[in-house]
Amino acid sequence: MMVPPLSERPVTEEDEEQFRRETAPRKYTLRRRWADYRAEVKARRPKG
Repeated sequence: MMVPPLSERPVTEEDEEQFRRETAPRKYTLRRRWADYRAEVKARRPKG
C-alpha cells in the first residue's frame, strides 16, 4: 500500500485510529475481549 509523504496529506484522527488498528490489532483486541469477558462474567455472577 502506497502512502504519500506526510507533507502532501494531513493526518486525521481516522488515520491514527486505522494505523493503530493495523499495527497492533491482535494484542489490542485480545486484551479488550478478555477484559469484556471478565466484566461480563463478574456482572452475571457476583462473588458470594
